[in-house]
Amino acid sequence: MRATHLRFLRRFSEWAAIDCLGVLVGILSGLAAAAFEKLAEATASLFQYLALAMFHLPCASLSTILIPGVGGVIVGALTLVTPEVRGHSMPKILRALLLNGGRIRGRVALIKVLASAITIGSGGAAGRVGPSAQVGAVTGSLLAQLFRLDTSRIRLLTVCGVSGGMAGALNAPLAAALFTLEALTRGVGIIDSIPIILSSIAGAEASSLILGARHVLAVDEACGWHLFLVPSSLALSTALGFAAALWVKAFYLLRRAFERADLPNPLKPALGGLATGFISLYLLHVLGSAWLEPSHLVRTAYPDFAQLLVAGMLMMLANSLTLGSGGSGGVFGPALCMGIVLGRSLEEVLARLTWAPSSSNVLPLLGAAAFLAGSMQAPIFAALLVPEASGYPDLLLLSAVSSAGGFLSAW
Repeated sequence: MRATHLRFLRRFSEWAAIDCLGVLVGILSGLAAAAFEKLAEATASLFQYLALAMFHLPCASLSTILIPGVGGVIVGALTLVTPEVRGHSMPKILRALLLNGGRIRGRVALIKVLASAITIGSGGAAGRVGPSAQVGAVTGSLLAQLFRLDTSRIRLLTVCGVSGGMAGALNAPLAAALFTLEALTRGVGIIDSIPIILSSIAGAEASSLILGARHVLAVDEACGWHLFLVPSSLALSTALGFAAALWVKAFYLLRRAFERADLPNPLKPALGGLATGFISLYLLHVLGSAWLEPSHLVRTAYPDFAQLLVAGMLMMLANSLTLGSGGSGGVFGPALCMGIVLGRSLEEVLARLTWAPSSSNVLPLLGAAAFLAGSMQAPIFAALLVPEASGYPDLLLLSAVSSAGGFLSAW
């Protein structure tokens, strides 16, 4: 009996230690996510200053095209030092978990974060969530290695870092925790899921100390809905699921095209940046300067649904060019923005069919859920993110329906 008690106490102390480390990883990852947000803002201000101080261009349009190209040149130079900085972050995390036992080199991650901040700050069509998740993964991995934990615990704390970093970037701890459980772990037990959830909560709280409490999908007014929104959400999610599948195919098609292009690798991000800058001219005209800010897009009413439809398709192309050419950044934020814009573009069509009320904030949010579920193949994450990140839990049912529809139609 005594031996049984000793074994229980030993295992309990081990679980408690891992839970405490999970909280510590979450705090550090959340602070790192907030620091990356500030770094991206500072980089954007620097590129704006350079555009005014150095180019003295006769028209702002030329500056809009050239600045992402300049950012691409800098990122291309960084790829000479660390080729792993190309593309978006999640495949690198998965590769480290599956092939390297969760061990990630700190130098690679730091250069990746710098390259992502340059890509985003110069006007590239990339997101902040992926780099925040990667810096969180590095935090968890290095801390686990510092304490000389075994491979299974290194993987666990690496996943905790992903959860904390995503929660810090999105301020959505529940959705971030469930994404890591849904996409990065297979067959994890209840005991091992506890530090992941604790890390996510700690990451969101730590990030809020610097960035403040905010909703990534904040809306100005309550999102009322009625029964007719159920068939509308199904129709919308089916269309956006197909659009998400199209985006994924275009992304990898363009990436392969850039890989096969007979050009020096450092020049490829510059070409992708120039092409993205050219596309930005139209997006700035239709959507405004904050065309990669989900909260801005979901709060703004746009009268011409045809222009929005074109803008949504061009956003897919811009993100594919930015990251496929070798730029650095994430895909979560752009996916949310694409879903919002395409959802808003179809809102008027559905309203004319008397399936939905016009001038509502609901369908753009449901479009974000459907597009995210279809492109990331993570329907549970998408279903929970929209109500949590918007601050309207009443949207959970419609968000779940839209996520399921987008997931299935993109399959």
